[in-house]
Amino acid sequence: MGVKFANITYGTHGDTEEYTYAVDDSAKAGDMMQPSVRHYESGKIFGTTGIIQDTAGETTVRGQQLKQEMESKGVEPANAYSMKEAGVISGVRESGTGRFATSKGLTQKDQNTGMYVESGTKTVDVQSEQHTRKYNVEHRDSQRGETFNSYMDRYDGGQQ
Repeated sequence: MGVKFANITYGTHGDTEEYTYAVDDSAKAGDMMQPSVRHYESGKIFGTTGIIQDTAGETTVRGQQLKQEMESKGVEPANAYSMKEAGVISGVRESGTGRFATSKGLTQKDQNTGMYVESGTKTVDVQSEQHTRKYNVEHRDSQRGETFNSYMDRYDGGQQ
């Protein structure tokens, strides 16, 4: 299992600026996440809902471009942990569908904007979302000083 970059818009309409996070390699465009956010003025960390608009593996050309852009700005991407990483999804799949028992909100690509937006009823309960937000907020504060590479090392032992 590895790590990659994800560009995430906040909210469910795909209409905000994109922010880059480090995510598990199983994350894909259209997935809803509960990333942490650091307020630009107060520095307060809080959780929100977001949709992954695109992803890039660190070793891909696009991933290397993103990494260089962030390094040139002195920015380290924050980690956005999935529900599974936060312990909400147990890994047990529903019979018949093969989906995890707790799944994410439904999204689709808007034909006019090309952005992923929420498109259907969520099957995730509010407590699962709140737990994941809290997990991301708690770990954002504790990850100060953690680099993308040290996060990646936890998944693949530094193998590239």
